[in-house]
Amino acid sequence: MFVTAIIPTFNRAALLAETVAAVRSQSRAPDEIVIVDDGSTDGTLALLDEIGDGLQIISKPNTGKADSLNMALSRANGTHIWIVDDDDLPRTDGLANLVALLEEQTGSEIAYGRHERFLIDRSTGARHSMETGYWDDRSADWFLIATLEDFFVHQPAMLVAKGLYERAGPFNVEMVASEDYEMLIRLAQLGRVAATDAVIFDQRVHDGVRGQIGHQFAASERNEKWIEYDQRILGAVYADLPLMTYLPTGAALTEATHRQALLQRGTIMARKKLWEKAIIDFRAAAACSGADLSISERQILRRALLSKYGCEELFAPDGPLPALLDLRSAGPSGSAIVRGIARSLLWRIKVATQHRDLGAMRRYTKLHADLVYLPVR
Repeated sequence: MFVTAIIPTFNRAALLAETVAAVRSQSRAPDEIVIVDDGSTDGTLALLDEIGDGLQIISKPNTGKADSLNMALSRANGTHIWIVDDDDLPRTDGLANLVALLEEQTGSEIAYGRHERFLIDRSTGARHSMETGYWDDRSADWFLIATLEDFFVHQPAMLVAKGLYERAGPFNVEMVASEDYEMLIRLAQLGRVAATDAVIFDQRVHDGVRGQIGHQFAASERNEKWIEYDQRILGAVYADLPLMTYLPTGAALTEATHRQALLQRGTIMARKKLWEKAIIDFRAAAACSGADLSISERQILRRALLSKYGCEELFAPDGPLPALLDLRSAGPSGSAIVRGIARSLLWRIKVATQHRDLGAMRRYTKLHADLVYLPVR
């Protein structure tokens, strides 16, 4: 196996040297390291001149991360690609763990593992470790569905066969955010995955500017930007992917599984705040003939309001609450679906209670009561 490590960078001279050092110090070293400087103006090229022995360095005008990755992939000699962000720190055995995983599980084209987050206190310089945050440990058969629900596997935690990238096509240069998420959804449709619980890299949390020149955004704006691009991605997915995509790998779309697929797609759309699409699917699921909701279907619905972006839209005057109440009146199936969605709020109530956030606890408790008990016509 020949591994090419790719590090795209833009105006991160203050962090890049540490990232390059972490890549170079791997117990299983990458066979080549390609760094693409995307028109930096902060001294990045001078830094690369200083530390660049043994590196393949590409310098180009600022055209964005997606274009940088496409250029690096076109020049990479590796059979496998490891993309490392210029502000993150791979652990010493990170690449070795991914390589071993692919060698053990022959036929897999994506190996992935966990990450942990950290931040540096600006006043003291102390490093504070944080847990992974959202993580999905469902089996490989659920990987595409889990990825559609949330972007939980990041590029520095993945080793991918170059041939899979070639089959998936280039990164989308129109994406100034979430280009890695959009690509992972394509990869997950085409390639078999293998997972490890090992922590592959540490993800730096910082308030640096993101994006390319002309499309930059502050760290405080990142959630809004991620929501915007997630909706763009999942809107296209909704239009393009067949309904059977929303079943675990290998499952067939039949009369018996049709409702589950609709509930799964509706749950994904709800998590991305694409409620118009979600309600369409929930209504279609309520109209399906069949028995009470299965355990799997109830588990799917319980994730509908657990997006990392929250569910504040349910409190808005023009939000989806009236549509959900209307769905609840659509017979026993519609009522069961809404009750299943409402169970998501029990977790939010629990977290608010643990944090002694009485305002949030009251709001979520009232919303749960509205969804379950509020009279409907």
